[in-house]
Amino acid sequence: MKYDKLNKIFDKKYIKDALELVFNEYLNDNYTYSLFREFPLKKIEEDLHQTFLSLTNEDKNEAKRILFKLGRYFYENNLPFSFFYDTCAKIKLFILKSGKLPCSENADEVEEIFDFVENTFSYGYLTNLMVEDKNWVRDELRVIKNSESLLKVYVRDHLVWLNKVIEDIRKLRAKSSVELNPNKCDFGKKLVSGILDPILSSKYKNLITSIHAKIHRSASEIYFFMEKRRFKNLLIEYINMIKNVGRLISTIGLNFAVISESEAKIDPLTGVFNRRSMEIMLINQLSISKLANTPFSIAMIDIDDFKKVNDTYGHLVGDCVLRKLAMIIRESLRKSDFVFRYGGEEFLVLLPFTDINSAKYVLEKIRKKIEENIFNCEDTSLKITVSIGVAQYTDNILSIDTLLDEADKKLYIAKKTGKNKVII
Repeated sequence: MKYDKLNKIFDKKYIKDALELVFNEYLNDNYTYSLFREFPLKKIEEDLHQTFLSLTNEDKNEAKRILFKLGRYFYENNLPFSFFYDTCAKIKLFILKSGKLPCSENADEVEEIFDFVENTFSYGYLTNLMVEDKNWVRDELRVIKNSESLLKVYVRDHLVWLNKVIEDIRKLRAKSSVELNPNKCDFGKKLVSGILDPILSSKYKNLITSIHAKIHRSASEIYFFMEKRRFKNLLIEYINMIKNVGRLISTIGLNFAVISESEAKIDPLTGVFNRRSMEIMLINQLSISKLANTPFSIAMIDIDDFKKVNDTYGHLVGDCVLRKLAMIIRESLRKSDFVFRYGGEEFLVLLPFTDINSAKYVLEKIRKKIEENIFNCEDTSLKITVSIGVAQYTDNILSIDTLLDEADKKLYIAKKTGKNKVII
């Protein structure tokens, strides 16, 4: 790149004015400020200022150092890289519209400089992102090696494949060390040959095939952009690829959950799944969440003062209440959720791929619907309430028993603090 013709344009005052104008625009716009008020805007502004000063002094290595560190800083502090790109676009527009560029050739050089800025920043962001993803893949392969889960055979192939792609990017190998044709990789050959047909429904096979093709399409783009050193484009395709690997693992897991559901046993009184079914499906969901790095939540639902119902009205009325309650819960849940009879008057709800706040929203609706319902059983009309304890799977929860214990503790708090409430 040639910077000598741009020295007058990128003088200290000019660059400082451009940066101040752009960052003041962020600060003075109420909507933008509400989104970015937590950002260290001053640091970003100062780093960009030093970057452009280094470029006008023809110190490309110093500019690289600043931008690379800034990219890593964005990742480490969970700042969206799109904000950086937007900032660069505004500064570039300010320069191009300033009227100070003597000819179109200089405009081309401005474009070239901003390509360099965005690509170097993107590479810094990408390197940190890949370190975290490589650690995740390594940990999951270790889990799978020691696992008896059905997922092992079907997930391992693509985690090994992904690990090689990340290593290629880390070493900037433009020539791939993996199979890019989705029909010829180890997992793809199993899909095409029909080996997986006995354990994949047509619905899930079609979805898995589609997601798998998208992963390979992104990988092909990644190697193209790597050869061209277009790290901004590479970063976006890399994120798409990782997202779809997670979707692939989750969808395979859902297929096995459906198999478990079809083989599960039903509680004869309430018509919902029984406790044995619950154990099978919770173990499967735990495997899925560990591999796909996705949350799930469970809820313990207990009828308030149910003993009084049985003592006052008899067990026939009590059984009727249980049946109607199970029906309300089942009809109020989403299609992806499951309800089980845990024992006695307790029910357990499984909410796959759902964090605890979203789970609370679903369960509050159920609690309110039960509270507002009139239970007509035999010749008796009753009002019933329930207490609910909710727990979410996190990395520090090592077993289903730990998760159940956490939900049970929340249920106990709900009972002791007035009943008829949801505690998370």
